[in-house]
This record gives sequence, structure tokens and C-alpha cells, in this order.
Amino acid sequence: MTTSGLGDRVLGIGTKALQLTVRVLISWLLQSKVFDEEPSFRVPPTNVTVVAGSLAVLPCSIQHLTDGHMVAWTEPSGFVRPFKRSWNLHIRELRQSDAGMYVCQINTEPVKKMEVMLYVQVPAIVADQNSSSDKEVTEGETVTLTCNASGVPPPGVSWFRTRVRERE
Repeated sequence: MTTSGLGDRVLGIGTKALQLTVRVLISWLLQSKVFDEEPSFRVPPTNVTVVAGSLAVLPCSIQHLTDGHMVAWTEPSGFVRPFKRSWNLHIRELRQSDAGMYVCQINTEPVKKMEVMLYVQVPAIVADQNSSSDKEVTEGETVTLTCNASGVPPPGVSWFRTRVRERE
């Protein structure tokens, strides 16, 4: 018995039939482009909202990326960051100026792009120097109180009265 005889016994088919089966399988794989699939994005575009000072992770997941293709992020400033392995963009110590449209792109023909809008929230801050301090007025008098607050998104300001015990 030859070594090819072992394959014949295991597979239950002759060598010529095996060669024909392998050729048909390879032909089918090449025609169906199983190995030549174009790179594409795994997830749909999304918006990302993060608080200033935190870490922002902009997702970009790609399937079927080959050695002949590259992934790059384009920032609102126009700067391009090429990526080789992990395609999520990490921005540390996020600032309000980092907000904007980021584009993850694959250098296919034509170029494939996925846009991610980054929103940066800034916690509300009350500017004491431009806001009213404690005021005492007589009942019936008109008083104007000012509260200068800023943040992103712009904060809502609510006024309420606290009762103070009368002085004895």
C-alpha cells in the first residue's frame, strides 16, 4: 500500500477524485472572492458624547483588512493619524476644543469613510464675580438677582427661596 492509499481509505475516494474535488473547491473560493473581500466597517457610524477631562474612545471596527490597506483618522483640524492594528481613536484629557467631526477611513478605491461626531460636555460653573451676592431687602421691595453660569450644554438656572430664621 502506498501513502496515498491511506488518504484513499480515510476519505473513501480515489486520488484523482480527491484532486478534482480540491481543484473545484479552490476554483469556487477564488470565484466567490472569499479571500478578496473588500475591507468594510463592522459597526455603523455613531455619535460620542464625553465630559471634558475624560477619555474619549471613537469606535472604528474594520473587517477584511489586508496588508495592502491602511486605516487613518482625520481630525477636525485636518491632522491625519494612520493606524496599523487597533483602529479606535483614544483622546485623553478631552477639551472642549476637541469637539467636532472625526472621520475613520480605509484607503480602498473609492475611499471608504465613517464619520463620528464627538460632543464634549463641560460641567456647569457659576462665575461668582459676575453673580449676585446675598442681599437683604425690605418686604415689598424689588430686587434683581444675577446668576452667571456657563457650561456645555448651556446649564439651566433655577431660583428658589430658603427660609431664614428671624434674628432674635
